[in-house]
Amino acid sequence: MNRSRLVLVITVSLIAILGAAYLVWIGSGGPDGDDVITAPPVDMSMQGVELTRSSGDGSRWTLKAEGAEYQQEDGVVSVRSPRIEWERADHDSVTVTSASGTVDQSSGNAQLWPDVVIVSGDTTVHAGRLEYSEQKRSIHLREDVRIVRGGLALDAPEVVFDLDTNVITATGGVRAELTGHAEPTMEDKP
Repeated sequence: MNRSRLVLVITVSLIAILGAAYLVWIGSGGPDGDDVITAPPVDMSMQGVELTRSSGDGSRWTLKAEGAEYQQEDGVVSVRSPRIEWERADHDSVTVTSASGTVDQSSGNAQLWPDVVIVSGDTTVHAGRLEYSEQKRSIHLREDVRIVRGGLALDAPEVVFDLDTNVITATGGVRAELTGHAEPTMEDKP
C-alpha cells in the first residue's frame, strides 16, 4: 500500500471513529457549562499509534508512538514519544527513539528531538536532534552527538549519515576516545 493510500485509509478511519465518539458524547448530554474542553488546533489526534510498512526488498519499519496529531493544511504529522524500528535482511535492526517528532508528508522529511537515541547492533548514537531528508537520503544529527561502538566513542556537534553510501561525516570539533571496553575478536580468544 503506497503512502498516500495509507494516509487516506487512516484519515477516513479516524474521522469515522471521531464522528461516532462525538455522537455518543452529544447523546450523553455533552459538556456541562464550565467543563468545556477545547480541542487542539489540529485536524486529527490519535493515542497509541502503531504503523507498519513493508517493502519489496524485504525491509520493514514500524512506528509506535504515544500519540500523533495530523495538520492536514500543512501536511504535517506530529508524534509524541516515537519509537521507530527498521528491519532489513542481512543487517542489524535499527531502533530510533526520541521525545517528539514531525513528518512532512509532501517532502518525506522528518525531524526528531530531543533525546534522540539510535541503536543498531553494538552501535549506540545519542543526539539532541535528528533530521531525515528523503531527497538527499541522509540523516543529519545535531546537538551533542555521541557515537559509541565497541571500545570507541566519538563526540561531535554534527554528524551526517549518507544512507546510499553508508558514509558517516562528523564535523565541528570531533573528539574520539578509546574506552577500552571493546569485545574481544576471534583472534584474541584462546
